[in-house]
Amino acid sequence: MNKNHLIILLIFIVATIAYGCTGGGYQDRQWEYSMARHTSLLSPYLKTVSDASRSGDFKTLVTYGQYIADDTQKAIDENNQFKVSPKLQEAQKEWGLAIQDYNSAGKLMVKAGNEALANIDAVADINQSSEYLKTGNNHYNRANQVCLSIHG
Repeated sequence: MNKNHLIILLIFIVATIAYGCTGGGYQDRQWEYSMARHTSLLSPYLKTVSDASRSGDFKTLVTYGQYIADDTQKAIDENNQFKVSPKLQEAQKEWGLAIQDYNSAGKLMVKAGNEALANIDAVADINQSSEYLKTGNNHYNRANQVCLSIHG
């Protein structure tokens, strides 16, 4: 076997191993890890803004609303980079919709908190951010159900 044949065989073996490890080029595990990681980052923020909104702590609402907006933007960018298998495409789509809604809610929280701190009526923005959180939660729950149905 000459050197060129050996190199071609080695490339073929490496490509076959890489293909097998990624499940046909899909990034299912990496995407699921990303979703879980971002969920664990966002969960305490969402609780904090809920508490801040109820107590009228608008400085905290602004701060954590910005955290939500920033972190969901990172999650959106990351989500769009993964190629998942057909069985997870619905979950990826729902997760994308959830983080987009959370992103919109975060931005509105910042706006509403700043308005409230300036003694401007912020009720409409707070109500709209609550709606985004509800629809975001619905999308997240659907994404989670798809993942659970796959993994049992």
